[in-house]
Amino acid sequence: MLLVLMITAVLSVVITLYQYKNRALIATATQAQNHLLARAKLDSVKEELIYMLSTSGVWLDTPSPNMNQRYELPQQFNFWGQPFTWKEATISVLDTNGLVSVVPLDVDALLKLLINAGYEHPTHILAALQDWYDRDDAITINGAERESYSLFGLPRNALPQTVAELQLVKGMDKHWPKIRPYLTLFGTGSINTEYSPNGLLPALIGDYQTGIFLETRARYTTPSDIPIISTMPTENPFLGNRFKISIQVKVENAAYQQTFYLARGRGTKRLTYVAGKVPGQQWTE
Repeated sequence: MLLVLMITAVLSVVITLYQYKNRALIATATQAQNHLLARAKLDSVKEELIYMLSTSGVWLDTPSPNMNQRYELPQQFNFWGQPFTWKEATISVLDTNGLVSVVPLDVDALLKLLINAGYEHPTHILAALQDWYDRDDAITINGAERESYSLFGLPRNALPQTVAELQLVKGMDKHWPKIRPYLTLFGTGSINTEYSPNGLLPALIGDYQTGIFLETRARYTTPSDIPIISTMPTENPFLGNRFKISIQVKVENAAYQQTFYLARGRGTKRLTYVAGKVPGQQWTE
C-alpha cells in the first residue's frame, strides 16, 4: 500500500509539472503570435499613415480641424507630438522644426532650454559648444578645448554627428535627460513654436504664454469649424519637411512599437523617405 501511494504521488508530481510546462509553452506561443500580429498591424498602419501624409494636403496646407475632418482623421491629430489614436494604434507625429536645432545650432532657443532645465552656467556651455563646433584649438572665453576633456579625441572640432554626442560637451551631462527630448540633429537654425511639444513651450515662451497656448491647442483638438491654429503665437503656420513619428500597437498581452523619421523629398523621384528607424520593442502588460 505504501509503495502504491508513493508511485501515485510521483505520478501526480510528474503530471503537474508537464501540465505547468505545457501551459507555459502555450502562453509563450500565444504571446509570440500576438507579437507578430501587432507587428503586422503596425506595418499596415505605418504604410497607410505615410501614404496619407504623402498624397493628401495634410502636409502641404496649414493644419486645421476642417482638414482633419476632410481626410477622416481624428480631431486629436496633431503635429506637436501629442499621442492620439488612429486605426487602433497609438501615434505621435512631431514636426522637428518645433525642436531645438543642433545643425545649424539654434543658440537662442538652446540658451532658453538650458536655463529652464536648471543649468547654473548656460553661457559657459554655449562657449564649450562653440569650441566643439569650430575647427581650431583656440579656447573661447569660458569654453573648453582638449585640456578640459579626459577622453582622447574630444572635442570633435567639427559638426556633431548625432544628438547624443552633445552629452559629451563639458557641463552638458548634468541635466541631459531634461533637454535631450527637445533636440533635433537637423533643423533650420530657428525654432517654430507652432509645433513645439508641450513640455518645451515653458522654456521658449514662459509659463503664462504656455498656459494660453495650451488652451488654444485644446480647442484645436476638439470638433470645430473654426481653424483655431491660426491664432497661435507664430508667423509661420506651415509644416517643415521632417517628422518624428512613433507608432504603438497592442494585441492582448503583447505589443510592438516603432519610431522613425519621415522626410519629404523636394525635386526627387520619391515623395517621402524613412530615416532614423529605431527597432521595434516588445513588452507585456
